Amino acid sequence: MAQDLDMDHLHIPWVGFLWAYLAVWPSSAALAFTGMAVLLLRQRLHRLGCPVRKPCDPCHVVGRLLLESMEVVQYDCMGEDEASGAVVAHFRWKHFPMLQNDGSVRIAEVFVAAVDVETKRMKSAALDGRELDPRDAMVLVFFHTIFAGHVKLHAMANWGVNHMLIEDSVLQRCAVTTTAYNFFGHTRFPAYARAWYRLGVSAHDFSRIDQVIDHGVKAGVRAHSETRQLMRHSDLCNFVVKIRKQFMRAFEKHEERMLGIDMEALFVGTVLHSLDHQHFEWNIEDPLWLVPVCPDFAALAEFGRFVHAGFLKDIWTVPFPRKYRETTHPFFAEVYRRAARINKRLADQMDICIIK
Repeated sequence: MAQDLDMDHLHIPWVGFLWAYLAVWPSSAALAFTGMAVLLLRQRLHRLGCPVRKPCDPCHVVGRLLLESMEVVQYDCMGEDEASGAVVAHFRWKHFPMLQNDGSVRIAEVFVAAVDVETKRMKSAALDGRELDPRDAMVLVFFHTIFAGHVKLHAMANWGVNHMLIEDSVLQRCAVTTTAYNFFGHTRFPAYARAWYRLGVSAHDFSRIDQVIDHGVKAGVRAHSETRQLMRHSDLCNFVVKIRKQFMRAFEKHEERMLGIDMEALFVGTVLHSLDHQHFEWNIEDPLWLVPVCPDFAALAEFGRFVHAGFLKDIWTVPFPRKYRETTHPFFAEVYRRAARINKRLADQMDICIIK
């Protein structure tokens, strides 16, 4: 298990910080503003009965959220469903953090879910022994995906950068961008979330979301070597396991360029982080899907809709190549060539730094 993770502890020169605010932050802010504005309009139209919501199969969505995202690390074991005989993958979360409707934070003891690996559909889910409707399970899994789960990738990425590599402008720019974005996400984002409630944008108080983020970071990363059992059932898992070996070989080949950079952290902060973001969007095609049956999960659903609408997609403009497939840097270009031979669709989504 990884210990002592911290999402926002690195320092960068003030010139780099200013560059990030001028070159990166405006596009990020514009995406958030327009995305949330469109969401609020669509929510209003949906309440008025307009057909703006895409069709949704919650059982299928939950299956994808578990098999095709970094939530695969929550995989526990494979088993057989007693009623149908289907092969089922079991997932388990201990100490599951959630925002309550009154703004407080609740840590549930255990959340479990089961997915038929052939149909990729949810078979069951329960929170502290209470059976959940698939629509509620979809809200819970997505909330964990975007917060308590995903923030671990941000925190680990801090060990995969070195802004002092002034002889390599690409790696230096990646370090500054990753560090600045982790600051935006850990320190600035909770302030924005508090403002939404004060301004009447949200119906729920999200001011304690920082506690959920910190809980996820401090929980570390559980041992997850058994996720290899899912390779036949998950395109993402199959790709990650295979490209990790190729990434290691390319890193060792270019090791003289990578002074002060941890190989595993660089892999997490570039390959895993960007693929997790892309699968957020692919798995939840419409934020209006996030509407719970149980009113207890209304705050989680609303927050999930806001994040999906304004903070998941690629920001509009960046003054440098941000994708592995776009850069000519020898290390990133070599990793992309190796990755494209495994799965070009996923390789095309890999970013060279945290930039969303």
